[in-house]
Amino acid sequence: MKKRLIERENSDISYYQKLLNELYSDLNRGRTVEDIYGYLARTTGYLGKAIILGSPDHSKFVQPISWLLSLSTKLKVDLQDAFCRKYPGICPNCLEAPCVCAKTNKMPSRPIPAYKMSEELYFRFEAFRSTIKVVNLDQAVRNITEIYSVNELVWLYSGPWRHVVKIYEGASEIHEAISSYQKNEKPLNSVAAELADVLAWIVGAWGIIFPKTSLDDAFINYYLDGCPVCKSFPCKCDLHSSRPAGLVNYKQLATVREKIDELSKLLPDYQDDMAELSRSLDHVIQSQSDPTAKVVVSQTKDTIEKIKQTISSTDAENVSNESENEGQTITSVRYDVFLSYSTKDKVEAKKIETFLTKKNLRVFLSEKDIKPASNWKKDIQNALTNSKLLCVLATPNSLGSEWVITEWGAAWAMRIRILPILLRCSLKDLPERLKDYQSIDFHEMAKILDVLKE
Repeated sequence: MKKRLIERENSDISYYQKLLNELYSDLNRGRTVEDIYGYLARTTGYLGKAIILGSPDHSKFVQPISWLLSLSTKLKVDLQDAFCRKYPGICPNCLEAPCVCAKTNKMPSRPIPAYKMSEELYFRFEAFRSTIKVVNLDQAVRNITEIYSVNELVWLYSGPWRHVVKIYEGASEIHEAISSYQKNEKPLNSVAAELADVLAWIVGAWGIIFPKTSLDDAFINYYLDGCPVCKSFPCKCDLHSSRPAGLVNYKQLATVREKIDELSKLLPDYQDDMAELSRSLDHVIQSQSDPTAKVVVSQTKDTIEKIKQTISSTDAENVSNESENEGQTITSVRYDVFLSYSTKDKVEAKKIETFLTKKNLRVFLSEKDIKPASNWKKDIQNALTNSKLLCVLATPNSLGSEWVITEWGAAWAMRIRILPILLRCSLKDLPERLKDYQSIDFHEMAKILDVLKE
């Protein structure tokens, strides 16, 4: 297994699918489609939870991808082929890269009969297949990141919840498609398309969280010794073996109980605290109560952390106060106005900023407020969060700017007031969501003051 994974010059997603089939052939032969789907649902759920908590490790991504591959094999679907057909370098809805669905409401960006959309995707698929020789997991990450670059900005401004919901939604749609296929209501390629969607959302999340880390390397490391549970190739586990990720492992709690006793002997000053933990651990090991066990785990962590802090308290005063000497940062500054604009309109944006500054208003202007070598994405996020009003300089340039669309979209999601300022365009040119807001003309800057007073 190790040799076959390391020597991987031409290892693509189809190769991984074949390899997993060899690894788990005997086990998966005894599993139904519903069994394998259950493992996919479980692992996507744990991945989503880890993303929301900000603590996903590599294995949390590898596991649902592995079950996607196994489910594809069970259904006789080539997941790589399905992925490339669904995402051949362009968005399957607007037929563009990067995606402009936010502007077109998931419609093609140019007039095209509906029946020709399939032809367009097929031609792009053929071109994609002839251009990209090896479609491995890293290539899948690049593909989705380039098509849906806006997803990172939405994640940055509004958090990962939308992305996680899309993974869950996709997993649900797989089950629906399988049910329809089994009733002969939908063809197999409909199921393949849903499998491709979930893969796309998972690799998209990887590209945002681990932009400089190879997903192929993570996959290979996970299976380097064969099955990660029994360390064999082919797998020698029984049918229901797995790595529990959400339920309490009472064998591990018993080990913790032993370590607490050892620690109590080493730290006699804390014997009372340790004795209390030992009694709680004994109780949950005997009762096998998951809710109580989770409380005990939390209390154990808190107690150990408190002891560590007490022991090292002499070092606590060495915390650097360097940031206080640098004055206010974007994180702490409150802005009256966040000015969103296209860089092609920076001259006009500067005029608005100058006008408002003269009125003693604090204005965030990225060109002025973002310093060299700073974390500019984080700075913009903080500035937007700390602003009373988002002014969108609406021009033909900004209305087509993915970045500007993301900024006002994030403001809308955070319920920050939005004021479109029209320049070389009219109200009818605005996206539907912006039309709901009061707008002013570029030459009526004084009205910004009235809006701020409301």
